[in-house]
Amino acid sequence: MKFEVVPIRDVDRLVETLKETPWAMNDASARYFRNYIEALRPDLVCVIEFPYVDSVYRDSYYEYFASKHVAYSRDCVRISLFEQEPDLDRLLTDEEYRSEIIKAYLGFFVVRPTKIRNIGRSVLAPRAMKNQNAVVCLARYRALVHGLDVNVDSFPHSAQDSESMSCAETSLWTIMEYFSAKYQEYRPARSSSIRKALNSMSARRMVPSDGLSVAQLSYALNQLGFGSVIYSRKDLEEQEKSLFKKLFHYYIESGIPVIVAATGGSQGHAWVAIGHATDRKNPDDLVAHGLWMDTADLCSDYVVMDDNRPPFSIMAFDHPLSYQGRELASASIDHFIVPLYPKIYLDAYRARKLVFQLFENTGLVGEKPEEPVFLRFFITTARSFKAAFVRNSLPVELKRLVARLEMPKFIWVVEEASRKEYGQGNISGLMLLDATGDASDQSLLFLLRSGRVGIRDRQGRWQAQELGETLIFRLYQNNLKGDWNNWRA
Repeated sequence: MKFEVVPIRDVDRLVETLKETPWAMNDASARYFRNYIEALRPDLVCVIEFPYVDSVYRDSYYEYFASKHVAYSRDCVRISLFEQEPDLDRLLTDEEYRSEIIKAYLGFFVVRPTKIRNIGRSVLAPRAMKNQNAVVCLARYRALVHGLDVNVDSFPHSAQDSESMSCAETSLWTIMEYFSAKYQEYRPARSSSIRKALNSMSARRMVPSDGLSVAQLSYALNQLGFGSVIYSRKDLEEQEKSLFKKLFHYYIESGIPVIVAATGGSQGHAWVAIGHATDRKNPDDLVAHGLWMDTADLCSDYVVMDDNRPPFSIMAFDHPLSYQGRELASASIDHFIVPLYPKIYLDAYRARKLVFQLFENTGLVGEKPEEPVFLRFFITTARSFKAAFVRNSLPVELKRLVARLEMPKFIWVVEEASRKEYGQGNISGLMLLDATGDASDQSLLFLLRSGRVGIRDRQGRWQAQELGETLIFRLYQNNLKGDWNNWRA
């Protein structure tokens, strides 16, 4: 096995090293590789490893590439990234130095022997990228580099190879790779297993891939262990302007990656949205519609894993494919598909509708605000919410009440704040809804607003009492990882 250390700024040397592999990177794939490197920080150092057995590429190789007349190698190159140049020999002898280099590790990406789109599986830390002004979904991935046991918090990415995997299959692979690293309930899905999941509803051959429809994407997610939900821009915006975008934002704010689909002319594209930029509109500039303002309206840019772009790229929601040519450049998002945990029955549309019904029931939730306020919607686990809530500067009796409150695994959280409070990262109102519930007021589990606190037990009984004061505390920020400072400013 060959290892070589090369500074990332020396792109020519990187390319020449890759051209020395048995499958010899061609000029077209070299250009693609250079474009990928351009998105990374120029101060990083690469450890090049060959031959490398990549399980994702091997799956495609044995199912498809090995049967072609033109010979393809079954081996890949792995490039690991570090914030400082590692001395590979010293790593084998110096324990203190080894600990130092472990902290400098920022993940890896695979270079596969495909003809043009040669970037395969990638798990990179967001801080490896030039653009870091975002908060995103992250899971932990482990690797072994020259005997060094390392890990990185990342979100998986891969370019499509345009033959065995299109953008649709790549999006499914990305989703499953993330959830399998995050939760024990899920397993990774290689291209072959994705096709097996779709066999029963496919009336044509699936390799080479011609892509998948929105219905096929949703069906595959259901077969792979989710209770997926499809949202259509056309259907939602017939009811309320920007409702489609609001629901999309609620899931992103929940730390749930979603598959996004856009159509332009006769072409379509799919990718995965995983977070949002921390630059936002000024809360003072947002015009209120009635008494309620939605924090979703403050965000216009989202973080995506798009197989035509480098990891952690930024997408403008209204112009998602402006980098594309011809038909797709002006395309808008027409659907998004949410891989929901199967026991979440109260989806974003029904949860939002329920909240506004509750606000009409002033006897239950208290009086409406006199001035317009912000509402922030998201899903999280009861466990994570309780851990964050008890860290607030709040009366111990209230913390005890929430810490001991029986709740399902997932809950909808609705935070309420004035313009000033939200601009400072604070809230003064809170609703918790049962994500396994229905769209009735029986799904309201907990309320804290207008000097009132209320809870519902598992028998459905509601108990409320007056606190005598309105409490101000920190908003919840555990779903997405990164620097929230710009968002709060």
